[in-house]
Amino acid sequence: MVELVKYSAKHRADIVMILNNENVAKWLLSPPFPYTEKDADYFLDKCSQINENGISVHFAVEKEGRMIGGTGLKKAKDGKTEVGYYIAEEHWNKGYGTEVLNRMLGIGFANPEINEIYAEVFEGNAASERIILKCGFRFLRESGPLTKNGIVHKARLFVISKTEYDSIRK
Repeated sequence: MVELVKYSAKHRADIVMILNNENVAKWLLSPPFPYTEKDADYFLDKCSQINENGISVHFAVEKEGRMIGGTGLKKAKDGKTEVGYYIAEEHWNKGYGTEVLNRMLGIGFANPEINEIYAEVFEGNAASERIILKCGFRFLRESGPLTKNGIVHKARLFVISKTEYDSIRK
């Protein structure tokens, strides 16, 4: 079982290490690659501001006190609530992504203002698609194009409603 904990300075080195793995970074839109300590400092500062004003929530994912990934819920510019997550490569295929996503859905849908949660996946990220589908999301549509480091990616958009979430959890 993993823990979701508020990001802090103690996570800085682990964030840099995890996000400097190209196999992790290539599937994430926002973090630059390569990922530097300066990038981690900016992210940690942004998370502390976001968590205080309640617009979004971001957590480090820890296993036995050690950071193995990260996750977050945020309200996008279009008003949609989006969820995202990443797991360090050495912890892939152990069920942590599914556990984290299920926990984030519980957090998100505990907010009465959230009726749908979206997840966007780069085309080709079959592992993440399996996690999303296992957690009850349904494919909505092709999306994108999304640009990361000057490369254009196709993406797939998935959604789960509070009603769908509640019916799965019964």
